[in-house]
Amino acid sequence: MGFFLTIMGIFPEIQQKVFEEDQKIQQTLEGRDITWDDLQKYEYTERVIKESMRLFPIGPAIGRKAAEDIDFGKF
Repeated sequence: MGFFLTIMGIFPEIQQKVFEEDQKIQQTLEGRDITWDDLQKYEYTERVIKESMRLFPIGPAIGRKAAEDIDFGKF
């Protein structure tokens, strides 16, 4: 989420497009709560989220631990 907001701050034109998409979808809700089907309409926002995940991958934050020692010969 933080990287998504970083992208939004760096690129105000992208922020504006996400805002306009949200306003358009909010108008169609007519005061009712948002549903899963409504979330599928956020196509541009989804692209921005995926691009921020591509630019700032969280993979290195996942640590791994060997379950047992591995013998590599003389190394």
